[in-house]
Amino acid sequence: MQTIANETNELPEDLVRQVVVQSKIDQVKKLSPMQTYFSLLKGFMSIGILYMPKNTLNGGWLFTLVAMVASFFFTQFALVKLLQAREKGPVGASFAEIARASLGKSGMYVTDVLLCVMQYGFAISFNFFVLESMKSVIDSIFETDINVYFVGKPLACTYS
Repeated sequence: MQTIANETNELPEDLVRQVVVQSKIDQVKKLSPMQTYFSLLKGFMSIGILYMPKNTLNGGWLFTLVAMVASFFFTQFALVKLLQAREKGPVGASFAEIARASLGKSGMYVTDVLLCVMQYGFAISFNFFVLESMKSVIDSIFETDINVYFVGKPLACTYS
């Protein structure tokens, strides 16, 4: 009689697994729209801010100023056009959905690929900055000029 009661009180393993997975999903903290905005802002702006002194040194102050102002106006124009397209499209549409509505299926694919390349570029730029910073620290500590690849190999191992 005892064994029958234990068998009837046990839940199926699939149901237990679903409950555990759902509880883990419920524990994940979602970003609010404002937190998402600031996360994207940090990602877009941090690389530019980190490289600005070196770029100004390389290009000169006048070229850097003109390039920054031109970049501002181009970005502002593109942002206004994107917001106008979003108003005419479905509510909550992504970049790819807006591109599909305006340029068709091929436009959606091109937009997805370009977004992927852009994010990959941010990651590569950040890794390059970390690599150069680590090389600079090692060079100053050991008073040597180490090859950047020797610094990059351990960095690549930590990422994999």
